[in-house]
Amino acid sequence: LDVLKQDLVLDGDTSEYITLNPSTRPALEPSLRRSTLQQLAVMLRQQEIHEAFLQYDGLNLIVTLLRLSLMVDDYLAFPECAISCVSVLNSICF
Repeated sequence: LDVLKQDLVLDGDTSEYITLNPSTRPALEPSLRRSTLQQLAVMLRQQEIHEAFLQYDGLNLIVTLLRLSLMVDDYLAFPECAISCVSVLNSICF
């Protein structure tokens, strides 16, 4: 999860992840973020991992990445990342 947190910072007021500086080039390439999300989605099919994922604030991170992947003006995550984010949420919720 630490890889996915690159370029993001936890806002103390809202407890949500926000982008560090959207105008600069991201430290983590969007294609690497997409690949990491795809691998995480596959791993989370195993229920044994769910507790650790939730313990390390994974749910908040995935919701943030889903939001960012759907925003036109933010290139931190590709739109294709939304598919993996939804897959992760589906695995955690069901």
